[in-house]
Amino acid sequence: MESIKTIKLENAIKDFFPQTGRWTSSCFDKPKDYLVANLPCHLRDNKWLAVMLQKQENLNWINIDEIYEFICASEVFKDLRHAYELRIVNWQINYMLNNGENWLVDENYGGDFYMFYPTCDLAFRKGIVDTLAAIGMDYEVIEEGIEKNAEMWRDRYMQMAFYNQFNPQSSAIPEDKDYLNKWMQLRKYQYYEQHKDAVDKYGNITPEMQLSDKALTELKIYLAQKSAEINAQTHSFNQLAYKL
Repeated sequence: MESIKTIKLENAIKDFFPQTGRWTSSCFDKPKDYLVANLPCHLRDNKWLAVMLQKQENLNWINIDEIYEFICASEVFKDLRHAYELRIVNWQINYMLNNGENWLVDENYGGDFYMFYPTCDLAFRKGIVDTLAAIGMDYEVIEEGIEKNAEMWRDRYMQMAFYNQFNPQSSAIPEDKDYLNKWMQLRKYQYYEQHKDAVDKYGNITPEMQLSDKALTELKIYLAQKSAEINAQTHSFNQLAYKL
């Protein structure tokens, strides 16, 4: 490829990807039209990207095969695309945190009522993956974005999952912060077990994720005892309410 063409292409890709990760539900259909709105659902389709770049930057004077070869070979293009993909994941997490609709919720985790289930944290994470995978995004970059933005959602939804175990009308809702903290320790340990590869590559390994066998056993015993106590309190409360 002639140097002047390379220079033009290198300049063209600098502003090719949007600075926001926002996308719309039309991406679920993966429309082929060469529009900026359709970028999120074609990010790993270099042939589509080549035509899109040619049209958007008015590069008809450069052969489409040359543009395609440039996209495939350019590390700068790959870096810019990768950064844009991470913006999309970040945007998706923010969107879901702010009650955004039309993302995919697994029925096994409560479907549309996931927020009231003790698995809401599992539903939230899976929803990010399932939704972005459905529009054609690369699985690995989704996992990377989730772990790099874990502080945005993970503790919040794990705490919600903890309180969702209890009837909101019950007097047995625990106020013991030590119980919550220890429950969170186990939840993070289990999270690491399930998503170890992604956390190791992209996330932050916390002390809770690396409990010794002894500490894990003691933690499970403590939580089992606390659960039994709360169940007993709930039973007593229900018995009293029945008598009244």
